[in-house]
Amino acid sequence: MISDEEDVRNELVERIVTLQAHVARLVESDRALAWLDVDLTIQQLKAVLILVRAGSLTAGQIGRELRVGFSTVTGLVDRLAEQGLVSRGEDPQDRRATRVVPTEAAHAVVERLYAYRREALRHLLEHVSNETLVKLAEGLAEVERVAAAAKR
Repeated sequence: MISDEEDVRNELVERIVTLQAHVARLVESDRALAWLDVDLTIQQLKAVLILVRAGSLTAGQIGRELRVGFSTVTGLVDRLAEQGLVSRGEDPQDRRATRVVPTEAAHAVVERLYAYRREALRHLLEHVSNETLVKLAEGLAEVERVAAAAKR
């Protein structure tokens, strides 16, 4: 049997998840403008995002991440290189493999896409009381701690 305390906890968790999703929808409504300004196909954008996250990948790793064949990756990387978003070179661990590295331009594209979210949140938080900001910061620090522990 679930205790009253567990019921209250479950309701709080559900309320927080629902509120976070609602705030995200409100903040994200104008975000599409930043994403629509990017002149990349969905596959190209996915490749740039995973490369920026990883730092560098082999062509084979990109293919596995995107679930596409080697010939698709070759064309994709060629087009990204033409746009100055990636550089290619020999993989030091395997000379047969091509290592793909995101350029500063790729990092700038990803930063621009995610900057909107931070700025929108910053704007909202400017209108929240200091007392609430302290509670929110403490709560998010605890969530961050749990998330970091779960990654280990």
